[in-house]
Amino acid sequence: MLKSGVLRMDLFKDGLAEVSDGVDQVRYVLRRNPVRQSELAASHQSKFERLQALLDKSNQYLDEHKRGQNQFGAGAN
Repeated sequence: MLKSGVLRMDLFKDGLAEVSDGVDQVRYVLRRNPVRQSELAASHQSKFERLQALLDKSNQYLDEHKRGQNQFGAGAN
């Protein structure tokens, strides 16, 4: 249904949406799940924090070692 264009991701941004499949005459009522939305937001935040901690650790290591070159970390030119 996504490939045929019946379902679009932007339908899940608002409260309720209704679509019907012209072939099978089936009506679908869609809504965004606010619980799942908060779970995904927490998961994304957790991943971001872990990545930031790894980047900070890498940059600290490169700053502390004289031969380290910070060419890929944050603050690299």
